[in-house]
Amino acid sequence: MKAYQPKNIKAHNQALLLSLLKEEHRGMTKRQLAEAADLSVVTVNKLLPEMVDNQWIIPLDIPQKTGGRRALAYQFNAMRALVLVIQFVEAHQKIRVSFFITDLNGAVMSTIKEAVTDSKAFQQSLKNIKQTYPSIYKTVVGIPGVEVNGKLELMDAAAFKGVALRSIIAAEISDEIIIENDVNAAVMTYRQDAAIVAAIYFPELFPPGAALVIGDHLFTGANQMSGEIKYLPHFDTVSFPLTLSDVSKHVAASVQAMIAMYDPHKIVVFIPRTWSELISPRTITSYLAAASGAFIVPEITVETDFSQACLTGLIQIGRDAPQMVM
Repeated sequence: MKAYQPKNIKAHNQALLLSLLKEEHRGMTKRQLAEAADLSVVTVNKLLPEMVDNQWIIPLDIPQKTGGRRALAYQFNAMRALVLVIQFVEAHQKIRVSFFITDLNGAVMSTIKEAVTDSKAFQQSLKNIKQTYPSIYKTVVGIPGVEVNGKLELMDAAAFKGVALRSIIAAEISDEIIIENDVNAAVMTYRQDAAIVAAIYFPELFPPGAALVIGDHLFTGANQMSGEIKYLPHFDTVSFPLTLSDVSKHVAASVQAMIAMYDPHKIVVFIPRTWSELISPRTITSYLAAASGAFIVPEITVETDFSQACLTGLIQIGRDAPQMVM
């Protein structure tokens, strides 16, 4: 068995303390940290000063009362660095780009929405944002497509198809970049311990996409191509946008396919608001009841605010514990 080096043990323990403080917004005393981390108070005493010096944690101005005596508490410094969340959104028959600046707790500090028409305009927007928020260290991007070999492929935003988006962001913002399919980000909002949750998204103008999360783990396939349900056989002769007369049939057929392949506990179906009178859990269940095969129908939820679910998921991804640079 490979033994940990002392410096690795120290980094591990500091990361553990940081994770605990991120979840406890009111702050924790040394003794509370020691008990929660299963470390001695002496060890915690040795770890904290360096974390304070590097501004990952800050002493609270008002000490907490613990057991009748006052003890200094420590709090995670959510402003130690910032995260840039970028979202490509379908709106008014166009793809628009929104930029969100968040702290390390996921609180949105600023929102910038621009009609970015191409990669050059996108790069200029990044330059402006970095000048205003120089402490951005991580970028999380939600795209209506898939990144393959460093370039955006299968993109609904035609102007960005084939663009090396990661390289552009690395040149202007930072090297820590996460690019995620928008449906994958949205399904993360609904993840549950040990549960299999599927999501299907039908944009108003473009082909649908799907995603699957198992517990905390997103299933993306061997080549990040899982969920490209527009390649299912029942879409072979279908053109987009769908006619309203075909909406119910194709949504329900896609749900049927997800049940047959993954047998999830829950399916979230994202649809445009204009379809809300056509699609409901009841209409989908009725279609499944008439289909051949013995289906065990999972919990079905129909949502009309895909953009918000996607944004929430992207922010959650950005909140993952930062790598501490001591």
